[in-house]
Amino acid sequence: ADDAWEPDYLSTMLTTLTTAPGAVAAFAGWQYMDAAGRRLPQVVVLPASAAAHLPETLLYQNALVPSGAVVQRAALLAAGDFDPALTGLEDWDMWLRLAPRGRFVLVSRALVRYRTHADNMSHKLETMEAKTLLMFNKHLGPLPADPAAGSARQRHALGALYLNSALGYFRQRQAEVGRRKLAAALSLWPALAATDDFFYELACAYQPRGQRGQPDAAALAEGAALLRSVLSADQAQWGRACLVLARLAGDPAVARSYAAQALWSAPWAVKPGALRTWLRAASGRPRRRQRA
Repeated sequence: ADDAWEPDYLSTMLTTLTTAPGAVAAFAGWQYMDAAGRRLPQVVVLPASAAAHLPETLLYQNALVPSGAVVQRAALLAAGDFDPALTGLEDWDMWLRLAPRGRFVLVSRALVRYRTHADNMSHKLETMEAKTLLMFNKHLGPLPADPAAGSARQRHALGALYLNSALGYFRQRQAEVGRRKLAAALSLWPALAATDDFFYELACAYQPRGQRGQPDAAALAEGAALLRSVLSADQAQWGRACLVLARLAGDPAVARSYAAQALWSAPWAVKPGALRTWLRAASGRPRRRQRA
């Protein structure tokens, strides 16, 4: 309703959709803009590797915006209308109903400008969490009273949901609630803490949408303190977090410091990346571009 397309959006999306065998949808990335329409730094384009696993990741994460997708009419009619019981998540529910009907094809460009402001539904955390639970019941089967007793798919979906809620509460300065949600997420899906994305999300927890991943020293320091408190008993995990912090840091001295901690504490598999990051910071080269 309040987003915008780049001038070649429709032509690019239509060409992609009609030339990809078996495709039911094409989707593009987006760049955030503020309520006044000014472009913000954060750009979200799904990596090709993540796009390849979209049907399975859609069960617990929505990486598409409705203004950034073009869908085959026949597939849309066959999938049915938006579900009015899932206001705010009707697009995610639709993707889940479309996914079994064919491929979703990535356009690796930000062709949409997505407006973020205080009225975005994703800011209403309790409402969105309740609606998401309804949607999980619909697509993953009835959720048990004890979430830990659910299937692996249900536990993963709930873990991802509670992590997302935790990040929202941290951003709203409700740290106690955020920590409870984070603990629930990790208890249901411990492997969340085995990915760089987990550390990135927490490191950027205090940055607003549209600004995430930018070299904001104050926000990064808060994110580092949050990570340190969450990972206080696990030096190897703290080392992995330090590599992410080093890559986010705008100040070369700060980047070197975090990279050095990663070299000292991180698992051996992470140390080569830590060394490269330390050398880049020491030479004054631009920081490595971060995921959005």
